[in-house]
Amino acid sequence: MGANKLKGIRACLANDEKVATYARVYDDCNVLCLVGWESDEEKISRILEAWLSSEYDGNIDRLKMFDAFDVWGGKA
Repeated sequence: MGANKLKGIRACLANDEKVATYARVYDDCNVLCLVGWESDEEKISRILEAWLSSEYDGNIDRLKMFDAFDVWGGKA
């Protein structure tokens, strides 16, 4: 999840459709990470489809709080 260290990146690790959808809707996730050992192509396809078909809900206050958090050392 080192991608979140970069300004403007909101990465999530999604292991199912619900996590992928919530990451987009609530966190405005713009980078999707998938586990490399997942071999079920159908499941990966469903996760990707869920992520691509969802949209951010527009709650900017939640994003300000998310962006203020330094993943490498706590609060910024």
